[in-house]
Amino acid sequence: MNRLFSFALFFLLLLPAGVVCEETYSRIINVPGTKGFAYYAQNDPLWAESLYEPYHSEKWRTMQGSGCGPTAAAMAIGHQLSSNQLPQLLAFARNPERGFYLCPCSINCYRCRGGHGRIHPRTPEDFEKYLPVIFASFAAGNNQRGTLFRKTGTSINFFEQLAQYYGLDYQAYRSLDEALDAVQQGSTVITSVLEGIFTSSSHYLVIASVQGGWVYLLDPLMRADYPDDKTGLLDVVEPGLVRIRREEIERARLYGYYAFRAPEQGM
Repeated sequence: MNRLFSFALFFLLLLPAGVVCEETYSRIINVPGTKGFAYYAQNDPLWAESLYEPYHSEKWRTMQGSGCGPTAAAMAIGHQLSSNQLPQLLAFARNPERGFYLCPCSINCYRCRGGHGRIHPRTPEDFEKYLPVIFASFAAGNNQRGTLFRKTGTSINFFEQLAQYYGLDYQAYRSLDEALDAVQQGSTVITSVLEGIFTSSSHYLVIASVQGGWVYLLDPLMRADYPDDKTGLLDVVEPGLVRIRREEIERARLYGYYAFRAPEQGM
């Protein structure tokens, strides 16, 4: 089955028995200059209120409020892999047999309030549907070494670890030009962004494409407009996908670049 078709189809079929199908923001976005992107939103109704916290945390941060890291990783890494490769991460769960158990109110079921089914993603279709939450579970310590990549925010070391476990080439850049060149050579790049038009603190975006004088960005926080963009720097192509003129991109306050690419023999 074609991945673009199966991705959309299984979002309707994979909810546990007895659970009412909710709206989801996940979909395929056709980004100019590249193949279709599987888009995920940290504020997706399926997991927006799910707690994104390690086991012993006393905080109550949700995917909607702070899940940009695992959501950006799901888009960037998922774009470089086939559906069948996604469950390879099970081998690196803290308990591979149990895997990445989750529920609608907690990414690790640590603070589950009950009243709904728990989810144990195992198949490629499961992973396609829940990839941001699976990555969030991994970041919160459900990984082979029990490493916490979820502290004040989501550590950039999390991206490198996922790339290693999936066998992807990984490169960190400080230069925007180098990062954009990498995108044009087939990489997908996660970028950090400082306070400004995208965020009041910090945020992660995905540089999806450079095409026709535009830089196309996927925003994990899906929204239709950006009130802090007072000068009209951003052009919202559709909610979740924005573009900026190449000559204006430095005004967006991007400052770190983390590139993923499948090895040639894996393509």
